[in-house]
Amino acid sequence: MKIFAENNIRKLVIALPIIGILFTSVILTVLFVSQTNLSHKNDISQLEKIFTIQAKKIAQDRITNLIKTIKSSEILFKNKPKQDFVNYTQNFLNNFRFDNNNYIFAYDLNGKTISHVKQSLVGTNRWSLKKDGKFLIQEIIEKGQKKDGFFMEYTATVNPNTNLPSKKISY
Repeated sequence: MKIFAENNIRKLVIALPIIGILFTSVILTVLFVSQTNLSHKNDISQLEKIFTIQAKKIAQDRITNLIKTIKSSEILFKNKPKQDFVNYTQNFLNNFRFDNNNYIFAYDLNGKTISHVKQSLVGTNRWSLKKDGKFLIQEIIEKGQKKDGFFMEYTATVNPNTNLPSKKISY
């Protein structure tokens, strides 16, 4: 019996430090991975905030420049019927694209689509379009009438490239 106990003690003396090292390594690895994951989530959150701020500024600048372009082209239609200018503007908006598939959409005050990347929507009334329990077009029109404009973040009905819902920032 004595030999058996000594062998077990020797094995325990050898095994316990190895088990301790393995246990400590696993705990430290789990803590490191957890901390790194949390750090990455915080970084992603900060990057999303910065991206959103920059996207809003770009959208505002683009719309401001577009409005200036349309207003300056109005001079060309000074002596022509108003409908000619309306048709020209609608055609211009329907064919205008920014890089990365950013586009202009426009609605009249009653929800009728004036311009949209999906040509099939032009002329349709989308006043009653509901997204996440809200009347999206009604909200866009209501907020869009503010003097200095507004930004709206929402999930779009469909991304034209993927045919899947996507996050959007509109001004």
